[in-house]
Amino acid sequence: MEEARVTPPSGQQGEARRQRRARTLAGAAQPDTEHSRDSQGAAASGDPMAVEASSGDGSMSIGAALTYPSHPTPSDEDARLDLLHKLNVLGVRIEQFVPLVREAARLFATPISAISMVDVDRQWFVAQKGLDVDETERASAFCGHAIMPQATIPFIVADTHRDPRFRENPLVTGPPYIRFYCGMPVYVGGVKLGTLCVIDSRTRTFQRADFVRVVNALGQLSRLISRMLVRRAKIPHPAQANLVSAQPGGRCFCRW
Repeated sequence: MEEARVTPPSGQQGEARRQRRARTLAGAAQPDTEHSRDSQGAAASGDPMAVEASSGDGSMSIGAALTYPSHPTPSDEDARLDLLHKLNVLGVRIEQFVPLVREAARLFATPISAISMVDVDRQWFVAQKGLDVDETERASAFCGHAIMPQATIPFIVADTHRDPRFRENPLVTGPPYIRFYCGMPVYVGGVKLGTLCVIDSRTRTFQRADFVRVVNALGQLSRLISRMLVRRAKIPHPAQANLVSAQPGGRCFCRW
């Protein structure tokens, strides 16, 4: 399948992005330890019920210019960004991944799903369903929280309106009006580069057995994406073996 490369930013925009990256790498890591407590509280307050059907398949628009508090930064940010650029996935739409995001949306019955790579100041969607943009600001990206070392796997926001971290987020108060988010990290070499995520504009609750089933399926898709990224980058065999073997395997861990 063909890949579509998006026009890179102008020289002035590119320089601004490089400067922001330098500032980001110079900053201290910001923990995201409150997720487990908040997510457990949200789950405990609701009664389980069957997964609801998605509200539709129409694409949703997102505002281009967003102003929001600074994003959390993992302690391995420098190495993470170097690996992300080595894999050469930024600015590229990868058609081979489209069936995987469609399958993720089908599993969770959500109108939106995406594979997001978290760059220095943006998240880039290498594949997506239900969105009409290629990137959003990292400051407002839910996936930026999902790549933090302290984040649960998967990273879940059951109801953004009840979560103080996200209820004023421009992607919650405006299109695509995120209410539910579930992001499974995409690892390469044990490093979280981004996520395979599913999104809905409605709150979601699950029967535990159903939830375990779809989350484990999401984890399998995430590991497939990791292997495809390494093969696509044509990394020499020894390095490729190390990158793939270092990623977490087995069943997904979740608590909420």
